[in-house]
Amino acid sequence: MTFENLVVAFAIASAGCGLVKINGASSGAHAPTGGASPSGTSATGDVASVTAAYHKFTFDACTGFDCVGKFRKAAGVNQASDAGGYIIEFNPRAKGNNPDPAWLPGWDALPTKQAANDADVVYEALVSAAAAKTWQARCHADYATLHAKLALADQQAQAAIAAASAKPNISDRLAALVALRGSARVDDLGYEARLDKLVGGRYAIEMAILDAYRAAHREYLYFIIDGIAAPAAVVEHGRPRGELADERERYCAAALDGHVATTPKPDTWGSSYLAKGQAAVKSPVDRATVDKFDAMRTTIAADNKKHFTATRDYHALASKVGESSAVKGELARVVTETTVKTVKRSGNRLVVELANLHHNTAPYGCRQTGHLDSQGDLAVDCKQRDIYVDQHAVVTFDDVPSTTRVEPGDHLEFFGTKTGQVEKTLVDSVPVQKSKADWTFEGADLVHTWH
Repeated sequence: MTFENLVVAFAIASAGCGLVKINGASSGAHAPTGGASPSGTSATGDVASVTAAYHKFTFDACTGFDCVGKFRKAAGVNQASDAGGYIIEFNPRAKGNNPDPAWLPGWDALPTKQAANDADVVYEALVSAAAAKTWQARCHADYATLHAKLALADQQAQAAIAAASAKPNISDRLAALVALRGSARVDDLGYEARLDKLVGGRYAIEMAILDAYRAAHREYLYFIIDGIAAPAAVVEHGRPRGELADERERYCAAALDGHVATTPKPDTWGSSYLAKGQAAVKSPVDRATVDKFDAMRTTIAADNKKHFTATRDYHALASKVGESSAVKGELARVVTETTVKTVKRSGNRLVVELANLHHNTAPYGCRQTGHLDSQGDLAVDCKQRDIYVDQHAVVTFDDVPSTTRVEPGDHLEFFGTKTGQVEKTLVDSVPVQKSKADWTFEGADLVHTWH
């Protein structure tokens, strides 16, 4: 390889650093592709060819480092060298023609000299503007397709919410609203999936569920029973869906940052090889609008956290008690000691009768034996007193869906208030005690049954 060719090769590798002199020492950058023309010849190129190339160039035509060379080739621009041996090329900015004022608002500030490192800044701008324009068109089209699907899903969600909310029975209404969630996982979702599973219709469903539980005075169920409260991802990311133009800007901003699977991030945008020219180019997303959306997202997340928080502490209701331990007149979470004997239903009104004979023993008449037990303590000999409690409970529910089955032999877990308590001792002798306990409950919510 000749010395002159070595200089050219070095110039190509160090593009963007300054002027390049072919016949002598190098002090710069953009060297001619395939070698420079003989010293003193003119660089070739014309505005019409550059403009035509601009309108055909796309965001996926190059990857940054090779964009200027590819664009010059597409535009028919050939480099040459001046009488001093420095590389020169046709600079379309020198003619003053802005091929796309909307996307090249900084055109007038671009260099006008024919020196390669000046002219190439103009080509950087042309590449970046073409890339930004075509990528935005792609992004807008991608989102328009997605938005149509999302908007339809939102409409369907609203119709489903209205149908579920119209059910006259409280339990049916609450169950129908919770069922609208479906079984889809909502954690660790990609950007597009979050738009479907956390925004718009799904967010409206979550709001409707909580509002319905509060309206029915069942907020305690929402926050105590597993699987009813909104998932954390909804609280963090959930929001109403905005108008198409606003949502599109959010989507394209995420795509430009590489967070969207459908729309690829353009390799050209933000490339260090195009940085000087890119300063003259309109951004494919409106950053001021995106910043506004980011601020709104923070506010909505804070509002969500406040809205999806219990209005009082339900810690006491989270603890389970038996019928005998429930305090009369206070709402409690009851797990029955008794089992179902009879069930009477009238519409959604359910009267359940439960019973159980509870037996345990207690020591009495204990005396020391004079011996040591296995632990080395004085052993005692005790008689055992049999204690029997004939337990009987009646729980009346005014609102149990017809689909809920309660069978003889079942245990119940329910929220309810003890309304009556009668305990009577029948036999109270030394060896045996017999008593009877009758309880009545006003059942608020039947959680589940088991046999």
